[in-house]
Amino acid sequence: IYLSATPDDAPSPRDALDRLVATCCTAVSSDKREQVQSFLRSTLSDAMRYCHGTLVAVIAASKEAKDITSDGVIFSSPISIPEIIEQHEQQRNDQSHAALTAYGNLLAGMLNSDGIVVVDTQCRLIGYNLFIRTSVSDACPQDQPEGGARHRAYHILCHSVDQGQLQACFIRSSDGGATFHER
Repeated sequence: IYLSATPDDAPSPRDALDRLVATCCTAVSSDKREQVQSFLRSTLSDAMRYCHGTLVAVIAASKEAKDITSDGVIFSSPISIPEIIEQHEQQRNDQSHAALTAYGNLLAGMLNSDGIVVVDTQCRLIGYNLFIRTSVSDACPQDQPEGGARHRAYHILCHSVDQGQLQACFIRSSDGGATFHER
């Protein structure tokens, strides 16, 4: 019995997740990239097993989340996943491990919140619970997506990617399907 609304020929959600991880780590130094990708992939995979669906926008490290929207929580200082991993690698103690675990749980909580999670290409958490005020018909008058609010927001994010405002965007729907869009 097939209970998912995702078509049989849909791309693997794992492929979309791998592409998201790679894009989030584009500007991470090559000597740290593999560890950061491994941590991010594991954290995202675990978190997405339990969330009701999520949206992630990836911005260039030089951009600010307020360029997308200011409706949500934007951190005054981005949370750098590579720095937290590096601290743990250097210290190798219970406190550094607890910090790494705590930030992984924080990311999972952000993914489980409504709205968009914003990460930059240096794998820094920029904000979460962000909402787009533009309607789909304003952003993309030529085609209207089907689906709920998350799919409409993803469609607007894809348009922002195509316009060069975002590097990429990702959606995981509540039925388990995942899609990734990049320039």
